[in-house]
Amino acid sequence: MRLRDYQQASVDAAMASLRRSLAPIVLEQATGAGKSHVIAALAHELNTISEGKSVLVLAPSKELVEQDAEKYSRLGRDFSYYSASVGEKSLEHEIVFGSPVSVRNGIESLARKRWAAVIIDECHGVTPTIKGIVEALRGSNQNLRVIGLSATPYRMGTGYIYRQDQSGAVMAEDLATDPYFVKCAHKVGAHELVAGGYLTPPVIGEPGAAYDASKLVLNKMGKFDSKEVEKAFNGKERLTNRIMDEIQTLAADRHGVLVFAATVRHAEECLRCLPPEQSALITGKTPKKERAEILRRFAAKEIKFIVNVSVLTTGFDAPHVDLIAILRKTESVGLLQQIVGRGTRVDEGKEEFLVMDYAGNIETHCPKGDIFDPMIKAHQSVPGETIEIQCPTCESNNVVMLKKEFADARYDDAGYYLAENGKRHFTELGDPIPVHSSRRCSHEIAGIRCSQEFVWKTCPQCQVHNDPTARYCKGCKVELVDPNKKLSMGKRPGKVTEEVISISVGGRFMTKQGFVARSVSVVTITRRFRSVLFQSSASRQSWIPKNYRFHIDNIRSKPKTITYARKPDGRYRIYDYNKEVTA
Repeated sequence: MRLRDYQQASVDAAMASLRRSLAPIVLEQATGAGKSHVIAALAHELNTISEGKSVLVLAPSKELVEQDAEKYSRLGRDFSYYSASVGEKSLEHEIVFGSPVSVRNGIESLARKRWAAVIIDECHGVTPTIKGIVEALRGSNQNLRVIGLSATPYRMGTGYIYRQDQSGAVMAEDLATDPYFVKCAHKVGAHELVAGGYLTPPVIGEPGAAYDASKLVLNKMGKFDSKEVEKAFNGKERLTNRIMDEIQTLAADRHGVLVFAATVRHAEECLRCLPPEQSALITGKTPKKERAEILRRFAAKEIKFIVNVSVLTTGFDAPHVDLIAILRKTESVGLLQQIVGRGTRVDEGKEEFLVMDYAGNIETHCPKGDIFDPMIKAHQSVPGETIEIQCPTCESNNVVMLKKEFADARYDDAGYYLAENGKRHFTELGDPIPVHSSRRCSHEIAGIRCSQEFVWKTCPQCQVHNDPTARYCKGCKVELVDPNKKLSMGKRPGKVTEEVISISVGGRFMTKQGFVARSVSVVTITRRFRSVLFQSSASRQSWIPKNYRFHIDNIRSKPKTITYARKPDGRYRIYDYNKEVTA
């Protein structure tokens, strides 16, 4: 395997930096630069000069694990996989390609080997799991080297992931907040690759019309509110028709057009404006076989237009794409770079590709007008606590928001609540209980979003899994939620004892009777008891079942279980604490 000049320069710069310092470094490699080739060369060189110590290459998805390993195989050398999604967990050879969660689960075995380095693909996604792996492997070698590679070495909320740029200059606090990596050892930018003929240059078009997305504001999850997105893009038929007419005119001499819509309804409106024999729609709910067939037809140029919703942003490679139409607002500059990257691939006869931005993304994220020179800024605080979970289908890592009531709870690798016996706790319908707020896996497999759902509502009649907000079962069409019978949902005869997950206590206040009290929210495995009033009594300092009094200074000694029953009026009465859990 022969490296291109800029790839060899990256390897040389990385090795030079690693000889001088033990600090974790980053190689910034623009989309299309061939990160996998650089990873293969680094793994080989590090293994060669370290007297047989092993090298671990971590990648966030099955597809990338296999892609990196395939490039290494071109060197004619043996390697091992340590990834459940690939189907192999082996440490036979000195070069190991693995996925983070699988490696973490087998860390005791890996820690017995002597490691020279850890190489992290897509290192802008460094998680606590990856950091823990690095620390565990340092036990066998305090001189362990850490190298990360990324096309977008920055994160929304914290900015750049390294402290020093490639010139050695220290990044300002408003550009990098508490970065994991110390230095960017080498950068291969998109402009350099375009000049060398390795990437196709973009042309930014001037849209004749645009959506008004000025009212979209990021929420605490770093996302736009779905209702506000619908207001901005849905039901704008006249504007959408005008935009789609312009896209068709611009596409007359083009070969492949990707349209990025804001919502499914919006995408359907876009599709209706296109010639049906040349167009197709892909969303997160499109069946895998249907998606594969659409992508096959698109690659074969049997159809010209694909309208998609949050599907073809990463991992999708169609070199003939020469028109990118962005009809949505992107939350992050990284997502914008991924969308634009769908058009940078080189193809025969393709001299440039056109980018039409109908939602002001370039103005927001690239105010200089250079799509390859985005504005990166760190915010000093990122609200909410996140955890890392593993998708059981594609084994990718998902960083999700932890629910407050599960802050002290135990959970498994997939993010489901574990009872005191260490086993999953299930609802009455047999569904596991997630400790996070994410509904689906966010990763893609070969350009298709993973179908794994993290939370669902099981139909009691046909056992089909439904969206947790669904009113009717998609299988048998039975009504899942009857608003006239909500009070009886989940009703259990007699008293029920359940494990207490968490208790949140409000501030002190004075009741009408003159007692000092606090409002308390008690969360169990199936429900939340809000505003349960606990009054203080200096003479009684333990949890009391009848009037729920306890000494205010003893609030932290929460009970492990709670016993309750539903009253005829639909409300609940709490009877006791710390009883055995109902079987």
